[in-house]
Parts: sequence; structure tokens; C-alpha cells
Amino acid sequence: MSKLLFNFEKLELYQRSLEFINDIYNITKKLPKDERFGLSSQLRRAAMSVSLNLAEGFSNYYKKDKNRFFRIAKGSVYECIPGFTISLKQKYIEQKDFEIIYNQCYELSRRISGLIQYIEKNLEDN
Repeated sequence: MSKLLFNFEKLELYQRSLEFINDIYNITKKLPKDERFGLSSQLRRAAMSVSLNLAEGFSNYYKKDKNRFFRIAKGSVYECIPGFTISLKQKYIEQKDFEIIYNQCYELSRRISGLIQYIEKNLEDN
């Protein structure tokens, strides 16, 4: 991989969001072909939205704008939970795959919340 030039790329939260995308892509490959444009596509877009909105949030100068994108990223994490719950109930995925994603969702959500709280407390209102 090339040298990381943007500060957000160095953050563990961002790196974990990329791992999350990779895991979601690997798990959604197991979904039936007829879910390729439905559930699979929705889950992949939601997973990508996490890292995309984290990056966009870091590019903003104003606290309010930063946190708006971080909240969208958190919402995208939450969006994955029902999608994978449906996948599990339909027996598209195994319990272990569900648990991997569910635990990642919990961890990402917790870390994004911490980031939002940090920004609220430590950045000046601009």
C-alpha cells in the first residue's frame, strides 16, 4: 500500500471501517444470486458509507459539519444490523458470520460515538 498522506487514514477507526467493508464483501458473496441487487447491494453500500462519511467528516473544518458526517457513518453501521439479521433468519449466512459482523457493528458504533463526543468537547465552535 502507498504511503498514507491523509491524517484520517492513520486512525484506527478508519482502518477498522475498511476491515468492516472487506468482511461484508466476503460474507455477502455467500448470499443467493437473486439478492445481488437487493440485500447484498444494500449491505455493501451501507458498509462503504461508514468509511466514506468518516473521511468526509474529517475533511470538514466546522465541528457541526464533522459530526453530521460522523452521525451518518454511525447510522450506516446501524443499517447493517437488520440486513444481517434478515440474512441469518433466511439462512443465507451462518451464525458465526452474523456474530463477526454484529460485533464489528457494535465496536464501530461505540468508537464513532466516542469520536463525536471528543469533537463536541474539544473543538471550538466555529
